[in-house]
Order: sequence, then structure tokens, then C-alpha cells
Amino acid sequence: MSDAQANIVSKLSLKAAGVQPKRGSIKEGEPQDLAVVIGACRKSDTVQTTFGDSDRFIGDFEMTNMATGEVFRSTKLFLPDIFGEAMVNQLNARDDGDDSAVEFAVIIGVKYQEKGGFGYEYTVRPLVATKQRDSLAHLREAALAALPAPEKKEEEKPTTGKGKK
Repeated sequence: MSDAQANIVSKLSLKAAGVQPKRGSIKEGEPQDLAVVIGACRKSDTVQTTFGDSDRFIGDFEMTNMATGEVFRSTKLFLPDIFGEAMVNQLNARDDGDDSAVEFAVIIGVKYQEKGGFGYEYTVRPLVATKQRDSLAHLREAALAALPAPEKKEEEKPTTGKGKK
């Protein structure tokens, strides 16, 4: 999908993509897939929101509303805790100074949940294995492949000390 076909938003969330369910709208036995979320996350921070502290992810993200097909993109993403906590753990597991992106692709859905005030809980189904990726690796490989092969030096024949004087 080209950027011209995506809605660019300042921060991406289920609410921004129009998929956050209304309180009590999910019926028992009728789970729903809400959105496909893909991304390359480089870091996270904690921000204060009207609902308390939230993890904000920084990187490149895309969310597709599964009901309408609308696509949204942003460099900031807010995720439900069920997946957000796993992302924070993946980012924290990197070595100090490692700025590789954590890539992921998931379907976020909901299912009925009697407990809690909303009447539902979020579900997450991975579409690919979440993994770290060196964001420069593909460029490094392409650059090295574009360089000419090193010239082979002719092997020098060893001298035996028996030469003409």
C-alpha cells in the first residue's frame, strides 16, 4: 500500500483506527478480530494519559481496520497491555546500545469477558514471529555486494636462497 492510500495519524491506537469496541458491545461466544497491526519498533517510553500511565512505542507502524479495510500509519503506537508488555520486554532484552528494531505483525481482537468494566478483553494472534532486526543489515549487504571484489595478489614464489650472484 502506498502512503497516499494510508491515513497518516499523529499517534496510532485502536481508537484512532476506529476499532475500539464500545463498553458491553461484545457478546459471549462472538469474538471479533479488530485490526492487523504491523510494525518495526525501535524504542518505548511511558507517558501519562487520561487513563493513567501508558507505553508509547516509537518506530514505523501500520494498522488496518479489518471491518473497513482502512489503513492508518504513524511513528507512534499505543497497544493494549496484553501485547504492549511483551513489546516492552522484547525492547528491554536488547543489549545496551543495540538500536535494532523489533518487528511484529499481529491481529488484535476482542472476546467477551464478564470481569472488569468493559465486558471484553483483548486478544492477540501473531502473524509472524516477533524478532529483532538490524535496521542497517539490508543496506550493509547491498553495499558490500556492490563493491568490486578484492583483487587477488599473485602468489609470490618463496625464495630458497639459491639465487644468482
